[in-house]
Amino acid sequence: MDTQLINIPLTRQHKYRAWLFNKGCPGPFIRARVGDILEVEFTNKDEDGVAHNIDLHCVTGPGGGLYIYHCAAAPIPMHIANGMYGLVLVEPEEGLPPVDKEFYVMQSEFYTEPSLDDPKMLEYSYSDGLNENPQYIFFNGREGAITDNPLMAEIDQTIRIYFGNAGANLTSAFHIIGAIFDKVYREGGLISPPERGIATTTVPPGGATVVELKTVVPGTLTLVDHATSLSLKVPLDI
Repeated sequence: MDTQLINIPLTRQHKYRAWLFNKGCPGPFIRARVGDILEVEFTNKDEDGVAHNIDLHCVTGPGGGLYIYHCAAAPIPMHIANGMYGLVLVEPEEGLPPVDKEFYVMQSEFYTEPSLDDPKMLEYSYSDGLNENPQYIFFNGREGAITDNPLMAEIDQTIRIYFGNAGANLTSAFHIIGAIFDKVYREGGLISPPERGIATTTVPPGGATVVELKTVVPGTLTLVDHATSLSLKVPLDI
């Protein structure tokens, strides 16, 4: 893995100077199994000389689960808000039951202000970050990331979504309009049996969840953060 500075298309009108793992927002999905030895080679290629590292929430703990990883160099909220996060799945020793489709989705906040050098560029707003006042909340790092590239499935398939909330500050009320979760592994824990028949599940900043659902009829299912009053204040990508 490496870290680089990339100008990403954050919105339809603006780009953002992001700090990324492997040029992606979110970073790569890492998959392992209980008992594996996970060896990570990490190189910081930040051309501005900013220090970066990687904090893997999955390093110890019994039974497996879904975990966040992120940059933990100071100030940590700034590094997370600039795009440095991803998910690590540690499957139980026996693996997970097979499903028809798997998807990787992460929610995060962006704290931005216009660049003085380029009106089409946005920069990190340190004051808005401290005040927990995001300008944008997106799935998978930009406006339209999922609507431009829909998560496609066929009728009568079982879908598993690995969902993480990078934060850096707000809790997510993860919900899919038009569906009920058949299984919810709360906060990403894979040891306990999943809960069933859940419509909305809470995912704290720095947390994750695994949900499964069955496609029943043709149509469009919409992924949202069900904090609906927040959508009046902050553009939520759905």
